[in-house]
Amino acid sequence: MNCRHCERSPCVMVCPSKALTKLESGPVIIETMKCIGCRLCAMVCPFGILELDTLSKVMRKCDLCVHRLNEGKAPACVTTCPARALMYDEFDVIMRRAKEKAAKAIISGVGSQPGVVISLPEN
Repeated sequence: MNCRHCERSPCVMVCPSKALTKLESGPVIIETMKCIGCRLCAMVCPFGILELDTLSKVMRKCDLCVHRLNEGKAPACVTTCPARALMYDEFDVIMRRAKEKAAKAIISGVGSQPGVVISLPEN
């Protein structure tokens, strides 16, 4: 499961060292040099996303590949997903694309053909 980058991120609100920040562009990031590993962010995360890196003793989570976003690229998980199951865009844009795809399927008749009915001989 990936971070949902909540609009009002409880993890950001409770972090005593201000290691978590919500960027104006949307991603919630962790500045690991500030993190004290207290795990308060993990306790308040409604999705149970944040985890303690046991080697470095700091919290870890998805940052949406903010370095890639700054270059105008999609997050790595989106570009490398072999099934193309992941998308990155504004919610309204994704929903519009999904509705257009569904409408095209309906118009083209995909899935509208009658199925095969198998009748079993009566004994």
